[in-house]
Amino acid sequence: MTVTFKVGSIQTSQCLGQFEHFYHLMCRKLVNNIDRRNKQHLYPLAIAFVDNPSTRYKSDKPKLFGTHPSVAPHVHSVMIIHPSIKRKFLERYRELEELWQDMNPRHGTIKISVSEMLYYNRLIENYAGNEDEIESKLKGWIGYSGKLQTRFDRPDCDLFTILPPSGKNRFDRF
Repeated sequence: MTVTFKVGSIQTSQCLGQFEHFYHLMCRKLVNNIDRRNKQHLYPLAIAFVDNPSTRYKSDKPKLFGTHPSVAPHVHSVMIIHPSIKRKFLERYRELEELWQDMNPRHGTIKISVSEMLYYNRLIENYAGNEDEIESKLKGWIGYSGKLQTRFDRPDCDLFTILPPSGKNRFDRF
């Protein structure tokens, strides 16, 4: 899943917070009685990371291209959907697109790659036979998500998050 923002409408440091808020609302649509602790295993596992393509490297100095819509900061995420809510996710994913855009006027688009989701679902059903392909793809995603960390010694904001949040207060955040 990739969520975008309108150019100039958000700072990179705010992107993950907006995505996390969306994640909580999405969980409420997908999981009944979400406040019950015995439902925690149904929450989608999401690894989300900020991509700010307005910073491009040419030699050792960043070059900014901040006026084109394709360079606005956005959040990519890899989600693992529990099998018991997969059907509900597939039935309601278009509602999630509307939810993202209705949350805030600075939100842009949301891309949910259902065909890719179903493809990897088929691969995982025979994990032993497809282990190399799955691991290769995951390594690519992780490498891509880590690109900003390798470019900045001390980033001024978090570059990724893992949801649902861990710790004793994780249920209070919903």
